[in-house]
Amino acid sequence: MSEFLVWLSAVDSFMYPCLVVMIWFLVSFFKMNSDDRWVAVTVILYGINDIVTSLMAFYKMHNLWFYNLMLFPQFIMVITLLIKNLYSRKLQLVLLTGGALLILFHTINLLFLQGIHDFNNFTYIPAAAWMAVCAFFYLREQMEISEESPFDKLLTWFAFAMLIDQVGSIPILSVLGWTDYIQTQHAAKLWDVVELLYTFWYLLILLGLVWTRSSLRSALRLR
Repeated sequence: MSEFLVWLSAVDSFMYPCLVVMIWFLVSFFKMNSDDRWVAVTVILYGINDIVTSLMAFYKMHNLWFYNLMLFPQFIMVITLLIKNLYSRKLQLVLLTGGALLILFHTINLLFLQGIHDFNNFTYIPAAAWMAVCAFFYLREQMEISEESPFDKLLTWFAFAMLIDQVGSIPILSVLGWTDYIQTQHAAKLWDVVELLYTFWYLLILLGLVWTRSSLRSALRLR
């Protein structure tokens, strides 16, 4: 127990909202509708990745290979979740085709190019950009076409969080992944920004849960 508390006191800031969100999803999973369950599974997948990699770092184990492998299920879940809720069939086809090509490229990258033990920036950064693109088109349709309030859907909060996190972190990952800046003493400051964005990612999803699962929405609308 004491070792768990030591780990908990040493984790990055995003782990605290991550644990809260995961517990909420697990407790309320069977009370959710189909779309919300898919959001829950996707966020829990991210949470499992964060917990495992945090524990590996805590015990001084190399964890980049785990990030590289987890990109497969994370990327597939995110783009599938967002694309299947689009109205435009043509747009769905374009985004799915691009996603499939990125999955293929990531597989080739792992096997023949950068390998499994280094940060796969050749494919990780384009995958992050593609998830942001999918989130953007989902949000655009919700704002322009949907007749109901977009933010009454948990998926909208998820897409909004994904768009902000990816757009904010892609330039930083590009600087750290494509240059020698990561070797400098100032690189840690950029990682702090990435950590802040990821914390905000979980907090937005948590806010979405509070908004869609509590009386807060109705109370604010009555004012």
